[in-house]
Amino acid sequence: MVARFKCCKTKEALSYFCISCHAIFHASCANRLSSIVKLSNNRVYCSAACESEDNEHRNYDSYTTEINSLKHEIQDKEKHIIRLTKKAKDFEEDVFESEQSFIEEQNSFKDQLKNQKERMCTLQKEIVGAEEKNKNLQKQMDSYEQMTKDMQTEMTKLKNIHADMLKTISLLEETNNAYSRKIGELEERTKEDRCRLSENTEGNANDQQNILDDRDKQLRTEENVSLYDELFKQSRNSAKTSKKLLIVGDQLARNCARVLHNSMKSIGYIVEGIVKPNTEAANITSNIFTQTMDHGQSDYVRTNLLVCILFDEKKEGTGVRHGPPKMLRTSTRYFPEWPTIEPIYLYSTIQVVID
Repeated sequence: MVARFKCCKTKEALSYFCISCHAIFHASCANRLSSIVKLSNNRVYCSAACESEDNEHRNYDSYTTEINSLKHEIQDKEKHIIRLTKKAKDFEEDVFESEQSFIEEQNSFKDQLKNQKERMCTLQKEIVGAEEKNKNLQKQMDSYEQMTKDMQTEMTKLKNIHADMLKTISLLEETNNAYSRKIGELEERTKEDRCRLSENTEGNANDQQNILDDRDKQLRTEENVSLYDELFKQSRNSAKTSKKLLIVGDQLARNCARVLHNSMKSIGYIVEGIVKPNTEAANITSNIFTQTMDHGQSDYVRTNLLVCILFDEKKEGTGVRHGPPKMLRTSTRYFPEWPTIEPIYLYSTIQVVID
């Protein structure tokens, strides 16, 4: 150690100290004593014991340092082992999962193979069935080809027959044309005869109408009775017979049943009529269908809407004269084939035919 005096600052006070026991020695004493071992920077060992003690202390520090380094190394290795253990565990889990997935894939492949085998068996059966169907279809095609050949033969025969028929039809058309010319001549003669007959019968029209009115008064009454009751009686009386026709209407339908009876008697129909003055069509239709069903389950009922027309025939010198009503017209339009007749009254009646 180098120190300076306070009084003489330029002078140095030289001394040595022991690094083990911290004893201080003069420089002259340190040079004189043989037990003192000098070190650097005025440091010395004052004895062998101090030297050995200092060496032991140095060894302890080195050992401590080495032990600490070994501890750190051990800790690092333990951490590395933990990491390796974790990796090994993760790898083991991955291997286990891979093994499980592999087993599942194997099982699924086995199931798929089993399904494919079953499908192949079914397809083989279907192929066998399809071959049998093809054989049957081939037989049917052969039979159809034979039928086609037969039909072609028949068509050839029919074509020949058709050619013969065309020749026959042409001959018949020529014959029909000749007959049509004859029919036209006969129609002209018939029109002339009708004109003569109408001129002869016009004078007797009023007398015939009066006679028909008197006869209708004897057969039909105009008492104010229920239309439902009379329809019931009339329907019950005619329920057990066949081919009967019932005419229902108001005063405009008078004598219609008689005229139809005279014209339809030859074909086996019996025509009867019910005449109710001032009767509405709604009143007729409200009861007529109920009564027709009372005839029985085996009766067949047909209803038609008819038009009852009363005409005025005008002639020079005679004024207006009422003729008999015209019936059996299913339309209310003016008919162009009757240019001299003008419809005055139109009334709808119900025709019920029980077969």
